[in-house]
Amino acid sequence: MDWSEVVSVRVACVLALRLPVQVERQNDPSPAEAPLVVGGRPWDDGAVLDCCARAEAHGVHPGMRLARAEKLCSTARFVPPRERLDRELDVIKRAGLADYFLVAWDIARLPPQQVGFIISPTKQQGESAMKRPTVLTVTAILMLLTAAGTILFWAIFLADLDAQRESTFASRSDAWLAWELSFPLPDAWVATTAILGAVGLWRVRPSGLLFGLVSGGAMVFLGLIDLLFFLENGLYLPMNGEVAVELFIHVWATAFGLFAILATWRHRSQLINEVLCTHNP
Repeated sequence: MDWSEVVSVRVACVLALRLPVQVERQNDPSPAEAPLVVGGRPWDDGAVLDCCARAEAHGVHPGMRLARAEKLCSTARFVPPRERLDRELDVIKRAGLADYFLVAWDIARLPPQQVGFIISPTKQQGESAMKRPTVLTVTAILMLLTAAGTILFWAIFLADLDAQRESTFASRSDAWLAWELSFPLPDAWVATTAILGAVGLWRVRPSGLLFGLVSGGAMVFLGLIDLLFFLENGLYLPMNGEVAVELFIHVWATAFGLFAILATWRHRSQLINEVLCTHNP
């Protein structure tokens, strides 16, 4: 290549939140108060590309099927993505910026290997885009503590099975030890998914939603069957320190499992639609 012939081209990289919605509002502002969904018509076999805050309040989020979005927000106005793209390009052309203006909304949503180059926002932009809600931070920390507690519990339990055969629960029910020994593998699944969920929530990634729901559901399931077994066999009474610890574990698994499910599901849009960006070394 003859580097003397290389022409320097300015590129403006703009990442705007709800850009498709903003462009549509600018081109067709009426009715401004109506919920807006960009992605296609309700009867199209497609998914929501973007939606306004009003539509999101009804449960609509990017990635949702258009038919489902209409059921949740029947008053919304649905706009095809082709129409949106044409309008964006027209605005750029009329401004005389077609030769160097780059709209990065759709590009930033693609994996870096598909884009072909690295998107590098400033430090301030990156921190803002990846800001983690406090509830997700708390949930991630508690999931890690739950996983650590589960591993510690089984390490102590399996280290001295003879002591378990002489425990309070073994004296109250002949079936208790066999019942308890059926849980190491399910609890290993809970600990593994809790760790994966905590990492995903901390990094605000879709894996946080997946493993947060999986781990939370597993905790609720195991907590409830433990509670029912202990109630049916009268293992909670009379109460002592050993029983209190077991009761705490059962209540924690059930209550925190429900909390994890609600916390991750409430922030599903943020977890699914994280900004895909890679920093230059």
